[in-house]
Amino acid sequence: MLKRITSLLTAIALALPISAPLSLPVAAQTTRLHAAVGEGPDKVRERIPGRQVNAQSPDGQTALHWAVDYRRYQMPHSERLEIVRLLLEAGANPLIRDNGGRTPFHMAAPRSLAIIREMIPRLAEFHTTGATSAAINAPDGRGNTALHWATDVRVQRDDGSQEDAMVYMIERGAGPRAHQHTETSESPLDFAKRHGWSRLYPVLEPRIPAVISFAISERDDNSLERLIGWVGGEF
Repeated sequence: MLKRITSLLTAIALALPISAPLSLPVAAQTTRLHAAVGEGPDKVRERIPGRQVNAQSPDGQTALHWAVDYRRYQMPHSERLEIVRLLLEAGANPLIRDNGGRTPFHMAAPRSLAIIREMIPRLAEFHTTGATSAAINAPDGRGNTALHWATDVRVQRDDGSQEDAMVYMIERGAGPRAHQHTETSESPLDFAKRHGWSRLYPVLEPRIPAVISFAISERDDNSLERLIGWVGGEF
């Protein structure tokens, strides 16, 4: 069936004037790119279509979602990291929400420090504010930020300790008290405590000045006001 559709589209394309661009169905291209993720970096490099890299499947997920979905594909970490880099370089948006409100950035947070290091520098360009400190605190459909996700000790990490990942994110603007969880009113610090990471408190608290400095460097007044509120326990 797919071959027949492809043949028909090709015939239509040949009949169109050169100046009339042909838009192929997003679903067909999405399927091929999503499938390529499970076949490794070489296949992704071969199939990746730049203009459709953010196309979403019926469940709202992009190829980048699939690349960081550890339950979907088991692969060596080096290959997963390479696929993520290929997709990001092609313009993949790490802040696109699927139908459940999850972004690739949220899904990667509890798994790999190397992957979130690749994503964080690209967050600002895809966020409406243009500020990393705002983008890094973007909530999922349940009100959880990536920092909430990073506290989850139930998953096996590919690289980097839980502490290293959380500190790295906080130093780049992630708020330990940001976006109170909509169901339990828990902040990332509350999550950390509940998951047995109370020892992170003395690690994270000294990072407050670094977080504020980051917001100042971005001239992000809104985030700075919230960060100052955090120091007072209101963030």
